[in-house]
Amino acid sequence: MQNEIRRLKEFEVSRIRIEEAAKYRDKMESFRTEMENLHLDKVRELKDRESNAMDRIRSREVELEKSAYDHRQSVLKTEENMRYRESDVKKTVEMELLVVKGEKDRMAQTIHDYEQKIVELENFKLRLEKQHVEDLERFKSEY
Repeated sequence: MQNEIRRLKEFEVSRIRIEEAAKYRDKMESFRTEMENLHLDKVRELKDRESNAMDRIRSREVELEKSAYDHRQSVLKTEENMRYRESDVKKTVEMELLVVKGEKDRMAQTIHDYEQKIVELENFKLRLEKQHVEDLERFKSEY
């Protein structure tokens, strides 16, 4: 009977241990499930944050590309305006040089014409003086 009682006690202790182990396994399973769910929630939250960060980065890249494009267009337009102004100034300078050359040529021609007139006048003066001397000589010889 002692053996029977010992066996019953051992059986009872065994059954209690098995029940405790089952409770512990259930508790561990519940804790593991809760931790997995918590982990999955954290992973989802991190993925959402990563996605939001990537969206902000893409948005910033698009903004920077647009800004760079606008800047390049502005620089190109400024360069084009500068080339147009440079061309306009060059044409103006060329026209002024042509006008100045024309004025210079006309002035040279005028100087040349005046010099010719002076030579003609000096020749005329010499002829007049010669004629005057001849007339004076003739007049003296006649009287």
